[in-house]
Amino acid sequence: MKPMSRTTGRVSRLSWVFLVAVIACLLGTIQATYHTKKVMREVAEIKFESACRLIQDMVNNRLLFHIRALNDLRGLVAASQEVERNEFAKFIRATTVKGEDRGLEAIQYVERVTPENKDGERNETFVVKYVESYFGNESLLGFDISSEPLRKKALEEARDTAEPTISQKVSLYIKEGEAAGFLILLPVYRQEMPLFSVEERRKALMGFVDGVFKVEELFGDVFKDQNILRGIDVEIFQGRSLIRPNLLYDSVPERLTALTINEDRFHKVRPINIGGRKWNLSFSGPSDFDLDENQKRLPSYVLMVGLIFTFLLFVIFYSIMASRSLAEKMAKEMTSSLTSSDEALKEANDKLKTSVGELEERNLEFVLLGEMVELLQACTTAREGYDVIGKSIQNFFPGAITGALYTLNSSHNIVEAVTTLGGGSLGGELVFSADDCWALRRGKIYAANDSGSQLFCGHVGQSKPKVSLCVPVSG
Repeated sequence: MKPMSRTTGRVSRLSWVFLVAVIACLLGTIQATYHTKKVMREVAEIKFESACRLIQDMVNNRLLFHIRALNDLRGLVAASQEVERNEFAKFIRATTVKGEDRGLEAIQYVERVTPENKDGERNETFVVKYVESYFGNESLLGFDISSEPLRKKALEEARDTAEPTISQKVSLYIKEGEAAGFLILLPVYRQEMPLFSVEERRKALMGFVDGVFKVEELFGDVFKDQNILRGIDVEIFQGRSLIRPNLLYDSVPERLTALTINEDRFHKVRPINIGGRKWNLSFSGPSDFDLDENQKRLPSYVLMVGLIFTFLLFVIFYSIMASRSLAEKMAKEMTSSLTSSDEALKEANDKLKTSVGELEERNLEFVLLGEMVELLQACTTAREGYDVIGKSIQNFFPGAITGALYTLNSSHNIVEAVTTLGGGSLGGELVFSADDCWALRRGKIYAANDSGSQLFCGHVGQSKPKVSLCVPVSG
């Protein structure tokens, strides 16, 4: 009885070892899948931030381009003191200030007018003297832009700072009707007058050159190449607060993503300080931004390979334990029959040799499993993993089975063989509909034989085998 107890104890300890190995493999698969998802998300986030910086630079550069062009025009007006309309129009046509640039609705020269009233006091107004293009914008001539509070505020800031100033969002009066937009104003001062203090700048002021910009067309032209956005929602706000009243432009007007929290999307806010204004650019993009299909599916590949490996380890574990249980049972039977006859002893010895042979086969399978695990860990792609599994199965069941390892496409309606198992001809379909497999339709293992008690799966083909077995692996 004592030897049998020791054997039982060893089997029990071995059972625990294999159980711990299976659990460790399953936990390792879950951890590897989570880590892969995390790495892919970090890669997507790096690409997203790079795209945000590019878009920020494009917006900033477009505004700086217009400011530089208006500054050249200011130099012309300041140098001539009394610029004529033909001069003004010719200079604009000769430069690229207007050109084919969408969103720039008009370029104006606003003159400072200070007529005396009946009491001898001077009432200061700022009247549009010239406008280009002229046709369609004639109604702007003579318009006092200081009569509107937001335009007046921008005029005063530009006058007192001597710097280019961008107005807040205003309603534009253009040939198509009203539209949201803004002005970029540059003050023009009389030459040879001091400009050191605010009071000196107010006295030297002649007027302004300004550009009138239509928001939707300006930024729509900046982002006209959709490869720049690649699914990013860009929202531009004037001011520090990301609230709807401050919203200047939204590339996807149907939703305001700056005011929502969504863990499945990246969010980024980048500031622009230009023209005396702080703008905030809010970006929102998908969490798999700019990843290719293989990168998106990589976590699923890792999970599938890990589950297959865990399943194979469990099969080997079960086979070894079943063999050991059989050996124990046979040993008990042989012990009880030793006293019967020499013939019974010989028969018991033969059975024991058979059991030992089976144990050696199971140990060989365990060694083969270890080799397959080592190869799987060295694989860098799912394709290599499939090939390793296909080759290793032939060692576990030499000449005993033929079959294939299949994967579902992203739509879960087409099944495609990624590697064949065994040395014989497969006989079944390499590509078939998911509805042709009873195991996939039922979500569990499905076996059929030629006795007629079970239906064969549709993908088995016309030449039915004696036995078929389909094992679905979900991830």
